[in-house]
Parts: sequence; structure tokens; C-alpha cells
Amino acid sequence: MIVRPESTTKRHGINLYASGVALLCFCSPAFAQSEAPAEQPAAQSAAAEAPQSESLGAGEIIVTASKRAESINKVGLTIAAVSGDQLVKQGISSVQDLTKAVPGLTYARSAFGTPVFTLRGVGYFDTALAASPAVSVYVDQAPLSFSALPGIGVGLDMERVEVLKGPQGILFGQNSTGGAINYIANKPTDTLTSGFSLGYGRFSTVEGEAFISGPVTDTLNIRLAGRSTYAGSWQKNYFSRPGDEFGKRREFAGRITLDWKPTDRLSFMASLSGWHDGSEPQIGQYIFLRPATAGQEQFLSPQLYNFETGTLVTPYAPRKARAADWSADAEPFRDDRMYNAALRTDYDVTDNLTLTSITSYSDYKRNSRAADDGTAVQDYDYVANDGYIRDFNQELRLSNDAASRMRVTVGANYQHSKVYELSKASYGDSIVSNFSQIDGTSTLLPVPFSRGPDFSRQTIENYAFFGNVDFDVTDTITVKGGLRYTNSKRHFVGCTFDNNFDPIHGDDAQRRLFDIIHTFARSLVGLGASTPLQPGDCTSAIDPLTDANGNPLIGVENGQRPDAFESILGDTNLNEDNLSWKVGVDFKPVAGSLFYANVTKGYKAGSFPTIGAATVSQYRPVVQESVITYEAGFKQELFDRSVLLTGAGFYYDYRNKQLRGFFDQPPFGTVFALDNVPKSTVKGGELAIVWRPVDGLNLSGAVTYVDAKIKKYSGLNSDGVFTDFAGDRVPFAPKWNASANADYTVPLGASLAVNLGASLTYNSSTQAAIGHDAVTKAVTYIKPFTTVDARIALQDADNAWQVQFWVKNLTNEYYWNNVAFLYDTAVRYAAMPRTYGVKTSFRF
Repeated sequence: MIVRPESTTKRHGINLYASGVALLCFCSPAFAQSEAPAEQPAAQSAAAEAPQSESLGAGEIIVTASKRAESINKVGLTIAAVSGDQLVKQGISSVQDLTKAVPGLTYARSAFGTPVFTLRGVGYFDTALAASPAVSVYVDQAPLSFSALPGIGVGLDMERVEVLKGPQGILFGQNSTGGAINYIANKPTDTLTSGFSLGYGRFSTVEGEAFISGPVTDTLNIRLAGRSTYAGSWQKNYFSRPGDEFGKRREFAGRITLDWKPTDRLSFMASLSGWHDGSEPQIGQYIFLRPATAGQEQFLSPQLYNFETGTLVTPYAPRKARAADWSADAEPFRDDRMYNAALRTDYDVTDNLTLTSITSYSDYKRNSRAADDGTAVQDYDYVANDGYIRDFNQELRLSNDAASRMRVTVGANYQHSKVYELSKASYGDSIVSNFSQIDGTSTLLPVPFSRGPDFSRQTIENYAFFGNVDFDVTDTITVKGGLRYTNSKRHFVGCTFDNNFDPIHGDDAQRRLFDIIHTFARSLVGLGASTPLQPGDCTSAIDPLTDANGNPLIGVENGQRPDAFESILGDTNLNEDNLSWKVGVDFKPVAGSLFYANVTKGYKAGSFPTIGAATVSQYRPVVQESVITYEAGFKQELFDRSVLLTGAGFYYDYRNKQLRGFFDQPPFGTVFALDNVPKSTVKGGELAIVWRPVDGLNLSGAVTYVDAKIKKYSGLNSDGVFTDFAGDRVPFAPKWNASANADYTVPLGASLAVNLGASLTYNSSTQAAIGHDAVTKAVTYIKPFTTVDARIALQDADNAWQVQFWVKNLTNEYYWNNVAFLYDTAVRYAAMPRTYGVKTSFRF
């Protein structure tokens, strides 16, 4: 227990309270409205977990990859660790920015802003709220279990970020077949410290961040941090309304952390965090047009395409980052928020045995609208997308001291989640045109037509038991092993309801439409009309592709595989279990040298889609995927610890990869559905170097090679053609990824210094969807790109204050990270153009 004079404690407590009030005023949304915000504060915590240093010789980065504090250079695992100081210098405040510092990690933007990560070619692209990632994200070991949860608040006031590559199922659970990203927040300090930063940049971007940390009593410390961003529009309308702009940012994030140590053996770390995103979501750039039903160009919307002349009416977006077009009647917006509470309890049962409990709860709510099709025509726009996630997690584990010859960790996990999502899409003229082929008219269909609402409600319950052992056979050889048993239950209810939002045509419009659809679909397999839908029916819950007795039709139609007409109920369960495992060996021949080899198997749970479905066949779930990874690597310190060289080679046996694929749904044409890829492989390697040639100069570089290919899979391509995809590249997996960073601090006398820095990132080409046909390869192509960021700062010798000038995407490279096929159109999501600004930071 820390003992200090009573008067000092009281004085610090009073100052802390006053500063805390000032902090809350500074970081409130109201303050953001009056232009005051910035970026990360320069201060780092008096670290509770371990010391860090950018100098190899002056201290080592301590990581918690094995859920115990260890030097990064002594852990037989490929880890990319980014210190809090580097996060601040490089302006890394989001998961998207993290790709600049972690080779092999890629990011894809989506319509609703859900981040989609791929690590070494392993990822999962599904932006539904119930979608679980293949690269799991944690904050202080508390999971953010769904892809939508790592929002704008995840990078607030960080001590460091650890990215663990390869399956992490033993200690970090399923849904981490690609790896795990663990954010470690700055902790409360036992002395009063505070800091803030203010910044202004291109597009009238004002950012502010502040923190305060210190003691409340002899046993209780507290830390408050907040960040607010206020920015103007950055996208420009290039066609329908030239001069209109879009893309404002209105963001706020905050966290309060309490560190209480009532006794020498018992400690509590509690945090309460939250964020709100009221920004205007990015609009995709319209780059391609074709009918959803192949060969039916004459039914495309006349506002998009003139069939008689064969020309575009609405032109494709120019190759400029800021170009966009959108419908004024369905202007996108975002009103999303999340609260998270976490409690970590550590109790030293004995001097060598610690019991740890981590309890967390996340409450997320989405209320948004997306202009998916990239045009002013309502060809395919989400006019509503609402939902929530309520996620509870509990971990209990027992572990012995890290200095023991045999290090053992055993424990259990429990998760209970409820996810609800409701959306409504508007097809406008396109749906009328595509359906007019049924009876030669469009008189039966409302104009414009809005589908929905589509809804899904999923309840997920998981429990797991795990154990991990590291045993030092000798001073130089360590053997490792681990097991985790996981049982997962997912209950799904979903359907597409009557459209009760059509003021002209009333509740009957959608039922009449789907009666036509069902009759048309049954006619394709030689069946008569089905029983008409009744008011209140789920239009997708009555599968038309069943015989008179309600049995599912199993067969091949239009080149589909045999199970394409499998019928499931709209109220069903998916129950799965699995056994993850790991074996490995570490060899440390001399100090500063480590060689390791691991074989690991991990799983990602199956799930149901959240889509608008004409029949329940589209609700077919994907089953769990698995990865067996064979990896060998090394970590070597050289030249009196001024150089650290690391490398690894790996091979992944990837089974049942989950994929957002295509499904033939007459007369809609090709629509989305989830699918499993039976077999894929990933092979590659990576090499990284960190060099401190002289005091003040830090150089680093890394390169990753990934060859991710499908070995066995047949299904529909984006044109609705049955295709053998063997040999195709896995989406979002560029073969080459490289990065370099230089940071140099030059003293200017005894009290001042100049800091110079630059970062470079390179990604080779990849695709956003599988397919080797000409259309898919051309449209979903993501070109190679290189970006350069630079910075220069004036600071005092103790880094108590700093003024930094920065620029991102210095060469104004035009590139994109995702392409999406929609109904009749395809859009790409361009990265930001060149941005620049200035920020000042102070710490006390």
C-alpha cells in the first residue's frame, strides 16, 4: 500500500476533482459544437502493467499476449506492438489507421462504417450487427465480440496496441482465426498528472483530447479521458447536384477508469466508456452498372441507362477521392452510440497463484441510413437501418507466477448476447423494371418500391473451458501446449415483413408482390401457385420451393449446386462445439535470441445472415470455420541490442471459410447469401527490423508476403453463373504489404528539440470478391497503392509541450479499400485524399 502525508492526499484529491470537472466540460459534445477539440495527448501513463521504451537498450516492450506480462522478445509468437508514443506521433487513433503500423493487416470500409479486418489473408466480410469478426478485438482483455463494436472510441488514451497474428483461440477464444488486436489503455496513476491536445486540419477538422489522472485516496486512483472531433464535409457531388458536399464528422468518446487496491492481495480495475458517432457516413463511388438479372439491360432504370442508345444516363464517378453522388430523398446519416463497462479483479490466492476475473458488458445502438448504390437514383438505398447489441462476457482464470519454471493458466469463459437488426431498402425504378419481365407490365408494383422491413433477432450463448502450459525443459528450451473446448448456441428469428410504410399502396403492396414472386419461382420447377400470403405474414417465411406436402425441393436448377433449394425455418437454431489446440517449442540459444515453432488450430463460430430474403433459403447459415496454422519464426537482437530482427514463415490449412457469396433468387436475379468455402490455403512469410543507429534516431521496416488461395469451392459468381473458384485468390489479401517508419529527434540547445518523422505504407493489388470472370476481376479489383505520411514538431526537452505539423497521404494517392456489388450497381470506397494540419499538446 502506498502511504503519503494526509495533506498531500487531500490537496491532490481537490485538484483532481477540479481538473476532472474541467475535463468533462472540455470534451463534451456541446464543446465540440463550438470548435475546440484535438488529437491524442502526449502523456503516457506511469504504466501499471510494464515499462516501455523505443530504445532497445533502454528497456523492452512488455506485452500480455499470453495473458501475463512478458517481454515481447521472449514470447514465441508473431506480435506487432505499437507504443502509445508512436500512436500519438503517427496520428493513429482508429483501427483503420492501425493498418499503417501492422504489416499484413488490411481494412475494408463498408456502407454502415462497420470495420472489416483481414490479417494474413484471414478475415470475414459481413457488416450485419450479428457478424462476429475473424480478427477479434479486445480492450484490456475485455472482448468487443462483434464487428460493429470497435467504433470511434477504441483508440482513446492508449498505452499500446498489441496485434497477435495467427489463431488465438486458446487464450482469446473463438472468432480469432486470423488473430487478435488487444488495446491496452493508460491506467490511473498514483501522482497527479494531466494533459491535453488541440488540433486543426483540412476540411475544417477540429480535434481535442484530454486526460487527468491521480489519487483520490491512498488506495484509490482515477483516470478520466475524452476526445471530440468536429469536421466539415469532404465529399463533393459530381453529377446530380454539383456543389453539394457531404461527410461531416461529429464524434465523441470518453472513459473513466478506477484502480482500487484495498489490500496487498486484492485489486480492482473498473472502467466505464462510451462513444457517440453522429457523422455523415462515407458514400461509395458509382463505378459499374448491369442488371441484377443477367441479360436484361432493357429493364434497367432509364435514369441510369438508355437502352435504345446503349449509353449511360448517370455517368460513373471520376477517379477522384472526393467525388460522390447520392439521393436527396434518402440522404445518409449516422446516429450510433455504445456504452461499455468492464471490471477486472485480481486476487493473489498465494504468493505464486493469482485468480483473475474479467467481467464486461457492451450496449450498442445503431440508427442510420446508407446511400448504397452511389447514385441520385434510388436503385438500392437503405432508407433505414436500426438495431442493437447487448453483449455480456465473463472470464475466470487461475495462473501462477511468470517466473515459474512451469507456467500454467486455466480458466473458463461465458458469453450471452442479444442482437436485433431491422432495415428497409428502397429499390425505386430498378425493381419495377426488373419485375416487369414477369407479366410484361409494372402495373402490379408500387413506384417507387420499398422492401421491408427486414428484421433478425439472434441470441448467442457460448461457454468455454481452457488451459495453457509453458514448461522450461532447460534454460534454453521451452515446450508449450494448450486446449480450449467451446460450446456455441445461436437462436435465429428473421423474415421480411409486409411493407407498412407505403402511404399510397397500403399494406397489400408487398404481399401482392411476393405472391407474384412465389408463383413465378414455383412455376420454374413445375409447381402451381402457393397459398396467398395473409396480412402480417413474413413474406419470406413461406418458402415457395417446397412440394404440396411442405417438403423441401432438393435438386439442380439453373446450374445451382444440389442443396441450393434446401428449406429452413425462419425460426431456428445453430448449435456447434469445437476443440481448439496448440503445441509449440521455443529455443533460446543465447541471450537476445529466440527461435520458435507452433502448430495451432482455431475456430470461428457459424452464423446467420441479416438480409432481405424472398425465401427462407437465403437464411441458410454458415457453419463454423477452422484454421490449422504451421508457423516458425525468430527474434534476434544484434549489434549490442541496437538492432532487432524478427521473421516468420507460415502455412494455413483453412477449412469452411465463411464468405458472403451469391444466390440465385428468381426473379430478383443474383442476391446475397452466406456460404462456406470447403478448403483454402494461406502461405507466406514476414520480416521486420527495428534499428537505433544513434541516440534520437529510430528506424523500422517490415514486409509481409501472403499467398491466399481457394483450393475447393463451386458456386455462383456475381453474374449468377455457376463457377469453379479453385485457384482464385482470397478477397482482401494483397500478396505484398510493406511499411517503413523513421523518427529523429534533434536537440536545439538545452531546452528545445525538433522531431522529424515519416511513414510509408505499400499494399499490392487484391480483389474485394472471389471470381476470375472478366467482370468480377475488373470491377472488384483493388489497385496497389503507396501512401506517405510526414510530420515535424517543435517540443521542449522533457516533451512537456509540443507543436506538430503533419500531413497524411502526402502524394495525394487515389486508392480504395473496398468494392461492393449492390443491386444493379457497384461502388468503391475511396480513401481520404491528402490531409494536413497542426496540433499542440501539453502535459503537466
